[in-house]
Amino acid sequence: LLSLADVATCRLKERLVESEEYVLVPEGVWQKLVSWYGIEHDQPPIERRVVELPSTQKVEVYLVELFLCQHNDLENPVTAQFSRVDAVDAVLKEARQQFAVAAQAETQLWVKNADGSCERLRNLQATVLDACLSSGQVVIMETRNKDGTWPSSRPHLMKNAVDEETTYHGQPGVCGLTNFGNTCFMNSALQVPDGEGRGGQCGAQRRLPLQFWGCSQEGSVGWDFLTFAG
Repeated sequence: LLSLADVATCRLKERLVESEEYVLVPEGVWQKLVSWYGIEHDQPPIERRVVELPSTQKVEVYLVELFLCQHNDLENPVTAQFSRVDAVDAVLKEARQQFAVAAQAETQLWVKNADGSCERLRNLQATVLDACLSSGQVVIMETRNKDGTWPSSRPHLMKNAVDEETTYHGQPGVCGLTNFGNTCFMNSALQVPDGEGRGGQCGAQRRLPLQFWGCSQEGSVGWDFLTFAG
């Protein structure tokens, strides 16, 4: 079986094609397959959500991948993935954890736009979607100085954002497009099949398994599925 993802990181391979490399199935079908074939030892389920978007619900196959960095170390960003329905606060918490920021330290986030300018993410309760964050964007975390000032009070520090030559080469959305800049264009989720129902039946914001592997000594059997709540 050719894996569709890295087991350790749960990161999907790029450009997966629905109905060729995976299929969407109800959660009950996923559970039945696991009961029949078992699951690879120590393989964590790769979970995806059915997310509520304006006028529709979609299975969120590819998450939003952001580059996180500190204001005083812009040359060494780390990547992190978030759901479009995650709050901006989740981005801040991940950045604080990645950079081992002291619990008592005050921090805030800035997003680097396509034109190189930086905009503060003030509403931590807004979702990643509402904040118009898209894959490939740089999010800068600044920490308040001991004298009570913020590094952003000195504009040259924030202007010196990650090298302009740094480009995003991550996976495009399932529809074949890649987001750049501060846009709300959604292209990296799959619409829940009409035959499986809409509205509350889709179980918005539920995390569900994505990949299934089953194998035996006599011969390997493998399946790869995306599931959504039925």
